[in-house]
Amino acid sequence: MSVARRSTVAGGTFSGGGLSHTCHVGCSAIVAGLGHLAVHQKDRTFSYVHVPDTHPPWHIPPLTRSFNLGRRGDSSGLDLQRLPEADDPDRQGRQLYLLRLHEVDRLLGGLFEYIGRTMKDDTLVVLTADHGTPWHHLRENRPADEPYLVDDRTATSLQMSGPGIPQRRHDGLTSPNVDLMPTVLARAGLAVPDDLDGQDLLSRTYRRDHVISESLYDGVYEIAVRDGKRTYIEKYRLDEERIKLVGAPIYRGLFPCGTPDFTHSLSESPGTLADLAHSHIRKVGLLGS
Repeated sequence: MSVARRSTVAGGTFSGGGLSHTCHVGCSAIVAGLGHLAVHQKDRTFSYVHVPDTHPPWHIPPLTRSFNLGRRGDSSGLDLQRLPEADDPDRQGRQLYLLRLHEVDRLLGGLFEYIGRTMKDDTLVVLTADHGTPWHHLRENRPADEPYLVDDRTATSLQMSGPGIPQRRHDGLTSPNVDLMPTVLARAGLAVPDDLDGQDLLSRTYRRDHVISESLYDGVYEIAVRDGKRTYIEKYRLDEERIKLVGAPIYRGLFPCGTPDFTHSLSESPGTLADLAHSHIRKVGLLGS
């Protein structure tokens, strides 16, 4: 028997056509979205649904009642200090995560079923995420200086369905967060601005030789460059008021892509990966004056 009762996700946002609805009960946001789609079936609209609560639930029962399902605000419930007190926290945490994922799947499934039944011939559906979900805090051999931009955290997928969308799968280097806008604009028949960094994922000429990820958090700037074989990561102290880097890197690491272990860096030179990282840092103006 599950230690957690089933409930809807604790947060949701829907926006579309001048309507904005934010609620801490995910099903309410989905209902608002369904109502909006029903009213505007024949209109050209852009609708957005955000359901955030597939974040890892670190509050493990019985440390908190109902693992904070009714909370408002941060969806991660991070409580690492008391996590060791829980009975088998890894399995419990994964169970709660799967329960939440089931609820999100059920809610979005209802939305997608309605679209498929009433407007599938003129509706483009895009499903993606802002970041991945690593369970790095529960690993036994996690180094204290482990990078933030590990593969599990940066790996996201982007799925599309609708008229004119080909049956195609791309498993090479992609950057869904950056490529989302030009891809959607192209499907809508709108011009893609020249200054966008992203590319149309469905273009026959789509290609990336490397991808760059960045993090600015708690006074530290981190950059990761991946070429499909290796991942090179640097960390710098960050002046958060000026948004400028302070001094030399405080961390450098080179790892095989896909590794679950960031304990030991490869001894070989990062080569062009380091050059790409430094070029990007100069391009975005992070170097201090």
